[in-house]
Amino acid sequence: MDDWRETWHGLHDVLGGKWAFHVLRALDEEPQGFNALGDALGVRPKTLSARLSELRCRGFVVHDPPDDTADDHLPADHTGRGVRLAPAGDGGTGRTV
Repeated sequence: MDDWRETWHGLHDVLGGKWAFHVLRALDEEPQGFNALGDALGVRPKTLSARLSELRCRGFVVHDPPDDTADDHLPADHTGRGVRLAPAGDGGTGRTV
């Protein structure tokens, strides 16, 4: 298979999921917490969680952990500064989940 086809199919796999492009667009504007992102997009928590997990696994977004651990009983996406786009070329290596 040609390189451009592999690239295209990989991109389609990532952005083909419902809400994936909208999540990336919103995070491009500013890092957001899970609830704020869900409210801004009007997406259900289960769907948003699935998209964020997929995008994190592929290195598109990173989770910024909270500065304090007072709310460490909550799921990671519900605390701290939220999620943001991964730096270009990072490949997800700098992500914290």
